[in-house]
Amino acid sequence: MSRNDPALGFFAQESKVRVVSIALWCLVVLLAFLTSWTTGVAGSGTGGTPADRAPALPLFMTGTSVLAFGALIVDITTVRVRDDLARWAVLRLFGSLGLGLAAGSCAHDIALRSLPAWWLPIILVISIAILCLPAGVVRLQRRHGSAQAR
Repeated sequence: MSRNDPALGFFAQESKVRVVSIALWCLVVLLAFLTSWTTGVAGSGTGGTPADRAPALPLFMTGTSVLAFGALIVDITTVRVRDDLARWAVLRLFGSLGLGLAAGSCAHDIALRSLPAWWLPIILVISIAILCLPAGVVRLQRRHGSAQAR
């Protein structure tokens, strides 16, 4: 029986679970971006309260937290189905949130025609490195395993 057999149920089909996981992590990055952008909008400007300038901020903050936790749970519970990088779910959580939040802050600063704070590009680079780390480690493990097999 293959791993893509419909008789197995949704959470036992490797390709479908992988697509859902990737989509969830992309949505986490998008919502973190929107949260950071909206926080910048709420913090800048004059007149009114931050809640008046950005009424969707609590919704974005809650949505980002709930979706990030949900993506983490999906990654952890489907570890046996997809053998790829599911062990790195917590690292993906921090990388996705960091990438979205830093990109949103940078984009807001650039939209205001001011240079981003010096630490925002550093957080972007660190977040991308965190997201690339699992793939690099798995690639090194495979290379080391094939070298030992020879």
